[in-house]
Amino acid sequence: MGTAILVENRIAATQHLTAQAGCEHTLVEIHAQEIGSKSNIFIMSVYCRPSQKQYEFDRVVLDAKRLARTRPLLILGDFNAPHTLWGYRFQSKRGKALVKTMEALDITLLNEPGVPTRRGNSASRDTTPDLSWLSGSLDVTWKCEDEDLGSDHRVITLTVRGPDFRAKLGTAHITDWDKMRTCTQAEDDAEETTSSHLSYKEWADKQKRILDQFTRKIATTTKVPFVDSRLAHMWAARHSLTKRWKRQRRNKKLARRIAKLNADISEHVSKLSRENWLQICDGLQGQLSVGKTWKLLRHLIDPAGSKTASHRSLTKVLNTYDGDGDRLIKALKEHYLQTERGQHPAPQEYTGPHNEDLDRPFSLSELWSAIDDSNKKSAPGKDAITYRLLTNMSSRAAQSLLEHINRAWESSQLPPEWTEAEVRFIPKPGKAPAIENMRPISLTSCVGKVMERMVLRRLQVHLENTDQLPKTMFGFRKQLSTQDVMLQLHELVIKQATRNSPRAILALDLKGAFDNVTHASILTNLNGTRCGTRTFGYIKNFLSSRTAQISVGNERSEPIELGERGTPQGAVLSPLLFNLALLPLPRLLDQIEGIGHALYADDITIWTKQAGSDGWIEETLQAAALTVHEYARTCGLSCAPQKSELLVVQPGKPRQQLPPDIAIQIEGIKITPTDKCRILGLTLQDNGKAHAAVDKIKNSAEKILAMLRRVTTRNRGLKEDDALRLVQAFIISRITYSAPYLNLNKTQKTTLDTIIRKATKQALGLPIYSSTQRLQAMGVHNTVDELIEAHLSSQRLRLSQTIPGRAVLDKIGWRKEQATIKTTIPTEWTRTLKTKPLPRNMAPGKDDGRRQARAKAVSQQLQQENGVLYVDASLVKGSNRAAVVVTDAERLINSAAVKTKEPTTAEEVAIALALVQPGVGVVVTDSKRAYSGFRKGVISSEAATILSKKRAPGRAIELTWVPAHTKVAGNVIADYHARAMTLRAGQDTDTPTPALTYKEITNEYKDERRTLPEPHRTLSREQQTILRRIQAGSLAHPVLLHTFYPEHEGDRCPFCKTNSGTLAHILAECTKLKAPIPPNPPSTPPTPLHERWETLRSSPALPTQLALTARGQELLAQYGSRDLGTAPSGV
Repeated sequence: MGTAILVENRIAATQHLTAQAGCEHTLVEIHAQEIGSKSNIFIMSVYCRPSQKQYEFDRVVLDAKRLARTRPLLILGDFNAPHTLWGYRFQSKRGKALVKTMEALDITLLNEPGVPTRRGNSASRDTTPDLSWLSGSLDVTWKCEDEDLGSDHRVITLTVRGPDFRAKLGTAHITDWDKMRTCTQAEDDAEETTSSHLSYKEWADKQKRILDQFTRKIATTTKVPFVDSRLAHMWAARHSLTKRWKRQRRNKKLARRIAKLNADISEHVSKLSRENWLQICDGLQGQLSVGKTWKLLRHLIDPAGSKTASHRSLTKVLNTYDGDGDRLIKALKEHYLQTERGQHPAPQEYTGPHNEDLDRPFSLSELWSAIDDSNKKSAPGKDAITYRLLTNMSSRAAQSLLEHINRAWESSQLPPEWTEAEVRFIPKPGKAPAIENMRPISLTSCVGKVMERMVLRRLQVHLENTDQLPKTMFGFRKQLSTQDVMLQLHELVIKQATRNSPRAILALDLKGAFDNVTHASILTNLNGTRCGTRTFGYIKNFLSSRTAQISVGNERSEPIELGERGTPQGAVLSPLLFNLALLPLPRLLDQIEGIGHALYADDITIWTKQAGSDGWIEETLQAAALTVHEYARTCGLSCAPQKSELLVVQPGKPRQQLPPDIAIQIEGIKITPTDKCRILGLTLQDNGKAHAAVDKIKNSAEKILAMLRRVTTRNRGLKEDDALRLVQAFIISRITYSAPYLNLNKTQKTTLDTIIRKATKQALGLPIYSSTQRLQAMGVHNTVDELIEAHLSSQRLRLSQTIPGRAVLDKIGWRKEQATIKTTIPTEWTRTLKTKPLPRNMAPGKDDGRRQARAKAVSQQLQQENGVLYVDASLVKGSNRAAVVVTDAERLINSAAVKTKEPTTAEEVAIALALVQPGVGVVVTDSKRAYSGFRKGVISSEAATILSKKRAPGRAIELTWVPAHTKVAGNVIADYHARAMTLRAGQDTDTPTPALTYKEITNEYKDERRTLPEPHRTLSREQQTILRRIQAGSLAHPVLLHTFYPEHEGDRCPFCKTNSGTLAHILAECTKLKAPIPPNPPSTPPTPLHERWETLRSSPALPTQLALTARGQELLAQYGSRDLGTAPSGV
């Protein structure tokens, strides 16, 4: 039978093991929401079988009391130990032993005398085998309920009053943002005075007061206010029958009715639970853009990674700490915060040349662009100003905030609210719950981070344009990623290594890099970048004037002044500042002959570029390791040899004579070769093979497939399009992250292809035995070879767009692609442009209602404006040329031709052409990407050239986005003229532009194979699944069943009983089905059955698909929707 204790997920609990002696039991410790474990409760569930001969209660209870010590211990369960003390008429040997043990250990019985816990029958009386005991002091109430949930044992409720054991639920805040924007903008327009005299604190308080006016606060609860009427009726009937039975215990008919009703309730509850879950899954359809949907999906894949699980782990950490709140705060401060000062003096003044471009005041467009790029879900700092509030603030509030930012920029003095942080802690996953295994999370001001992002963009562009960042530094740089390091390892190490010419990789890790790097190293290197006085002053103040307040559990520390080491945790600027600290290191490593290297933040990867003896490999890598270690010490850092790895790649059979040991030493600690190592998420093996990486992908895919099976079934849950998005997000992305950089053999590629097919079939609702050929004809997935080709082509295109990227391509010998060059908008134009945040959830086809509403609102606004111009662009088919036009609401104003194959570039040129027209007041575009480029201040060089040749007017010009193809009058005119110009261009004879991007290549392969159409989007999940099974030939029908079970199933049509029971006959020909035969396409002459069947199966028309699915449903009603197991042939 066994025992179990179920614990609510908001309660932290730990299971303890005790001596197994005589009875089954489970012991759990319930952790209170406080520091220290004095308020914890231990609960032990016990079951002793009636036939059990050994019952050494004393050993089990002694073990439990030893673990509980002075804390309360509840012992409950089915002891099957008769004794007169709890209502029996006799005393058994087991009962006497139990009483003796409990009296000796001073454990109190909680049962009420004379209240039986087990219901008897016509031949036996009610008894009390279920006992509850308490050791220690605890306010607890015992109650025996009048329900037994279909068992013969009644439910016992123990109510414990004491400290909080459940994590507190938060409060939901619902804000009417539209109403807030409208009202605040109207109030600002009516006001004559400005608020520039307000301090930042007063400005923030005003914004919070405005927010409170339009926000409702709702207390959240875990209770579900839903009652199934049938279940309630069945439960009431059972309660009534049970009361009658108690008066008529010999009434067997009544007992049978109760037993049947119990079985019916159990069956209904199972169906109800399944239906509730399916309703949740149905609700996920179309909600993949909502954060809570992804939280649910990730929880299904890894329950231990949820916020609730993290909070439970934190509760355990606080419980296991031996000390009070003050000691805990002190321990956390010493372990996680750097407060020392005076050890590493940093330069206080900027000594480089002036930089007027970087020192200029910030513009309103830079402010809005920084807010747009912020993570709207990020928690606010102590000033409580959120990114959502900043996104929806009025124009006057934005102007006032910009004045505060520019004031801080000019004076290099930041408001204290921007430099103070609230430091919270979460336990590291997979580590023992302890103070040393925590991860600090700093909550800083969102406004402060907006200014950081504004400074970051200027400084990043300056460093890139002046080529001051080394080409081997890949961390947190535009158009560079971890995969660029993997590409070099694959091309220069893995593919070049042979049995007689091994190559080596040394992966060095810097210990606590971001927390220990000195401000002196950052500011010294920054001083040499010609960044200007204001940039240097801002960063100096940003680093030196920071405070932190530790928050853990219910404990709060006083503000703590931070020291002169470490970059602010969670700060937008921190990655770039760390790169600045390591700026000279790549030049030092370049001086060591025979090695290559790549830096990604604190991960430093070094490899040998040429073949050499084992001694040369050791000597060269040792020199590189010492160079890194010595430079790291000058920055206040140190290498962590325990976390560093050395991999000697030597494919082929091992040599007969083992090579001498290769070992790299750092501070006397050896780094010896391993058989595999993990670099930036890529698992590499010393034999150059890919077994470990493929096995890891396979294990992850199994968990993801289990999640898919839960959220989408044959009849309910996510539809095909959303299910395929999950496959792309969780499986394809994992494969494309590492597979392009592995030496995959044929078997491993087959394994990955099988994973992709299994996931795709699950998303489409197809059984595993469905034909691979038919699956490919649906054109919904790519093979692993196609994915690798598309990914590497896209990577080559991306690398071609930057100087360090092109250096990587030169190094590995790959050709470079011609790429669009982006540049910043001329400064004077950034002050002229006026933009607003783009609305969310505007996807065509999916959000057509929102798009039409947006178009209607914009049209009404534009009727009140003067100087409105509309722009559009159209690419010439098969060419690298495009036409761009500028119109008003009636006629063509200007036009041009531009040499490009990028639609966004053409749209940007059109916008630039409109901006330079005399008298323009509003420019309307339907390109979201072009609009975003102008809002961010980064556009194509072609568009920037047009703007640079004209002076900006002394007035504001508003740039507005309107959804395409929504019949906005001026936009329709612009679209007409753009298309007319491309038609006049005539048919181009140039070679068609080859597919280069990931999306273009993967879609091209899928389109080449696609002969079966996708289900119409109005079909339900059940209809989609039936149609896909019809297309694949895997819908249950007589011929298929006969193939699997020739001895039990016939192959005749179950409706007409005469013809062969093929899918083609049943769905396209048989007249005995109730659903009508699918109609022939219009103007189609009579054709043989097999041709007509292929025509029907390949038809994208909704009436045809509905007719096929209706007959398919009727066929399923005849044979059931069961899967048939594994087909004789492989998948």
